[in-house]
Amino acid sequence: MWRDCTLNGGRPDFIVAGATFVDAFRDAAKDEIARYSIVKTSGGNAQLDPSIEAAATSTGLHFQGVPIVWDPTFEMLDAASAGSFLTTPYSNRCYMLNTKHITMRPAAGHDMIARKPERAASEYVWYWGLTYKGALTMNRANCHGLIDVA
Repeated sequence: MWRDCTLNGGRPDFIVAGATFVDAFRDAAKDEIARYSIVKTSGGNAQLDPSIEAAATSTGLHFQGVPIVWDPTFEMLDAASAGSFLTTPYSNRCYMLNTKHITMRPAAGHDMIARKPERAASEYVWYWGLTYKGALTMNRANCHGLIDVA
């Protein structure tokens, strides 16, 4: 998958995976000497969500120098879709993404609109906000990859 991604537009710079994939990758990395996977490295933790510490989602695993980040929402998605026709659980998946080719594009006329509703006469509170409507787009779909473990 790494070769396919690099062949079609650069190298992935963000790898996010579920718990089952992370465990399987760690076991495989321990079983053989691999030049491409690194276990128990220091530093280089990727941060999935700014509200959560990087150490909380860091696995200590790297592939080709890119940290593998555990996403806890994959298990929540599995629980929410229990009993459905889902073929591969989210916790078995690993997404290799090239963030240089993923962008947010605003909808025409809906980018950063200031909202200032009138103040209630009984309260001394001012409300102000920005709204945004857009979509996540990519310009090169074949530079991203998905791997799942059976």
